[in-house]
Amino acid sequence: MSGDLILPADLEAIAQRANSAHVRAREAAGRAVENAIEAGLALIEAKAIIGHGGWLDWLSGNVNFSDRTARLYMQLAKAMPALPEAKS
Repeated sequence: MSGDLILPADLEAIAQRANSAHVRAREAAGRAVENAIEAGLALIEAKAIIGHGGWLDWLSGNVNFSDRTARLYMQLAKAMPALPEAKS
């Protein structure tokens, strides 16, 4: 392929593909963070209702992810106001 001629139009198309993929990646990452925060807020609400004693039992019986992931979502939700993106 080293002898093939690469036209500027080919490079332009490649750049357009890369730019489009970049935009989709940023959008997906933003949605992932928003969804993680939403999950964290829901878990914080549930924990306030359940209280400390039954929290882990409720968590293991009602969510499809680990308690470690639940803690991370809750930490993210609590940190949300401090994140620069949260202000925009």
